Amino acid sequence: MGLVISRNGKIQDYPKAQNRALYPHEKGEKEGQSPDKQKQAIRSYQEQKKQSLKHNKILHARDVCSTPVATLKKEDRVEDAIELMEKYEIHHVPIVDEDHKVLGMISDRDLIQRRLSDRLERHMSTNVVMAKELTEVKLIAKMMITNRISALPLINDQDHLVGIITKTDLLECLVRSLPLEQYV
Repeated sequence: MGLVISRNGKIQDYPKAQNRALYPHEKGEKEGQSPDKQKQAIRSYQEQKKQSLKHNKILHARDVCSTPVATLKKEDRVEDAIELMEKYEIHHVPIVDEDHKVLGMISDRDLIQRRLSDRLERHMSTNVVMAKELTEVKLIAKMMITNRISALPLINDQDHLVGIITKTDLLECLVRSLPLEQYV
């Protein structure tokens, strides 16, 4: 699986039951939907997938992520986060430990009207959805839309932070992938 979640620094597979919309191929029969319609829909989806694979290269998280990543420690202060975000014109900062493993995330919205001297661990989100390097970009985009997530840290097989994917990264990927004729 390509998506994982860190809860207070402990990484686990992202639970499929938590968000069935990401895994439509594993849904059971919908209420009122006949088995024939369900089979027809599956065949149609499979045919579309075959056609798209002929024309499009599958992009992975590592192909579109921003790197290197500006990070902070949980002991840092709100003031440090604000300075870092202003310096690099960013809105999200992963909070990491000394081994560069993600402990949480902080966004500019988390810092609104907070005391500058507060430590980040008081305001950071500790349930962080993350992606592995080979997660397909389509899955990441769907996850971000479905859960209203603006940024996902990217981790390697050793669970170390190697990049971050934001909505801006996905939009830039889309623009680069469209042929010039699409703009005219």
